[in-house]
Amino acid sequence: MLSTSELNPGENSKLTFTIKNAGSAPLKDLTFSWDTPENKILPLGSGNTRFVKYIGVNQAVNLDYDVMAGSDIAPGLYKINMYLNYEDTINSSEKNVIQDAGIHILEKADFEIAFSENLDDSYTFSIMNVGNSDTKSVSMYIPKQDGWTIIGSNNAIIGNLDAGDYTYASFKLLADSSNHSEIPIKVEAYYTSNEGNRKVVDKEILVSNSNAAITYITQADSEKGGFTGYLIMAGIVIIAILILGIFIIRKILKKIKSAKKE
Repeated sequence: MLSTSELNPGENSKLTFTIKNAGSAPLKDLTFSWDTPENKILPLGSGNTRFVKYIGVNQAVNLDYDVMAGSDIAPGLYKINMYLNYEDTINSSEKNVIQDAGIHILEKADFEIAFSENLDDSYTFSIMNVGNSDTKSVSMYIPKQDGWTIIGSNNAIIGNLDAGDYTYASFKLLADSSNHSEIPIKVEAYYTSNEGNRKVVDKEILVSNSNAAITYITQADSEKGGFTGYLIMAGIVIIAILILGIFIIRKILKKIKSAKKE
């Protein structure tokens, strides 16, 4: 008997096999082992064989294993082969028992969500299925949160997204602050599992704030423009002084010539 019927791929899990003596005589010198086709599930830190010296009538022994299913294993139902060898104390003979059990490998969905670009108030995000299984009815959702104002719909329907595939979703958002070049935002990815349950994966990512960049550029341009204007005004003043000086000099020269004629 197995302690669980489900395993998550890529995770260390506890798996317990229970051997119960339902016969009318004690069992001695038991050897238990198990395996899965193509070693889809393996024990961690020990072999798959255990030895039990004695099990009395109506008694049971639990054999604990740390196991793991590969992170790349496809979700579904897998067979575990169990082998038991023991001594029959009544007949003093060796017995072999082979049994099978099923264990369900669950899907492990995960998404990589990243900021792609923004144009005015339209922010685009990429979403990639980095899990071990295809996902159904995927949608992206941006919950209400500090730092952001949602202008339009906060939900984008994506549809089915196979493992390794990616797509894009856009939202109309307004950053509440323009003082930071990057602002964190929480994004949720919903999907329907193979069991028909609606599940969610939460992510928090950094979004480039173009408003901050625009503000910075505008201020820089303004400062640059102010300096340029100052130079232009200074040039005009200098030219005016030169013209005035030339006019005064010419007037003085005329007076000198008139005085000589007299």
